[in-house]
Amino acid sequence: MGVVRIVGTAAAAGAATAAVRRRVAGVRLVRRSVEEYREHWRALAQSHDPEAGDLRYVALGDSAAQGVGASAPDRGYVAAVAGFLAARSGRDVAVYNLSVSGAKARDVLEDQLPRLVDLGVTPEVLTVGIGGNDVVDRRISVARFLDTMGEVLAELPPGSFVADPPGFLVPPFEARSNVMALGVRPLIREAGHHLVALHRATRAAGHLGWIRNVAADAFHPNDRGYAGWAAAFTEAIGQVVPERP
Repeated sequence: MGVVRIVGTAAAAGAATAAVRRRVAGVRLVRRSVEEYREHWRALAQSHDPEAGDLRYVALGDSAAQGVGASAPDRGYVAAVAGFLAARSGRDVAVYNLSVSGAKARDVLEDQLPRLVDLGVTPEVLTVGIGGNDVVDRRISVARFLDTMGEVLAELPPGSFVADPPGFLVPPFEARSNVMALGVRPLIREAGHHLVALHRATRAAGHLGWIRNVAADAFHPNDRGYAGWAAAFTEAIGQVVPERP
């Protein structure tokens, strides 16, 4: 009996070690894409002709807006939103993705919004996807997050499309994401913006859906996960942006 117990314990320890190694490898794999994806969006923004009359779409946010975790940057939600806008409007879409991997709400306020001013482009559609990194950073209280988001919302162009934080299905982040999402929703509406119900969409997938929708680092969405994010954004945008005649 003792031998069986020892063997079983060793097997469990080996499995745990293998899982940790897979997670570390997955994190490294996803992180290697950060610079590549950032360069993709930078080059795309520089390729636009300001005089072309394209529909101007600006995205603010974190690595999810960059599409990190997807198999390519054009498999993330920002690219999907751009495609939706092109189909809906019948116009070419100029995408200015000012998001930054690792960003939190404070970074949108202090870095990305000033960059939007410097860009000199008046967006016809602006999306904000922020909050995931605030949820996992325990140094940021819920009150602090909501205060910062209040400042962000006050500085955004009227009628922006702002997502609540994505849902987390693992403790202790589940409770924090729930409270943050609940708190920010009325702020978004009161500031005159459109709520993107990302929290509801991500939680609706459930635990099994999370396993199927997550990238190799067990944090970012994969292609399937980003399709769900895109659906949440396009649902909100489709209620406001008119379809071409």
